[in-house]
Amino acid sequence: MTLFTPLERRVLTFITLTIVIGGITGIVRRYWVRSGKTAIPMAVLRTPQDTTALVTSAENNRLEKTTKPPDEFININLANRKELESLPTIGPVTAKRIIEFRKANGPFKSTDELKKIKGIGEKTLEKIRPYISL
Repeated sequence: MTLFTPLERRVLTFITLTIVIGGITGIVRRYWVRSGKTAIPMAVLRTPQDTTALVTSAENNRLEKTTKPPDEFININLANRKELESLPTIGPVTAKRIIEFRKANGPFKSTDELKKIKGIGEKTLEKIRPYISL
């Protein structure tokens, strides 16, 4: 006397295999991705441009844009767009806004004037202050 028909056995086998494979996939994903042991490191999923790179954030396990600070001071009154973009947290849009502000209002008299530009607040200014000059 059999408990299941051949069709029921196939369905149960399929469901069991699906559950087992799903469990193994979850374990592998949890171990390899969250511990940073990926076959292709998370930091090289995209080719870095200039000094910009993608890195894995350990706290929230998501990709964030980070910028390597410049090796020397950048004069914000003379810097071009590419030089401004090398500053931490300054992207192409903010760099363009800095240049437009400079053209409209003349040279910066103090670094605090950068806060008048949309996208630059107190926190951003504190991050870039060590790398800028007038």
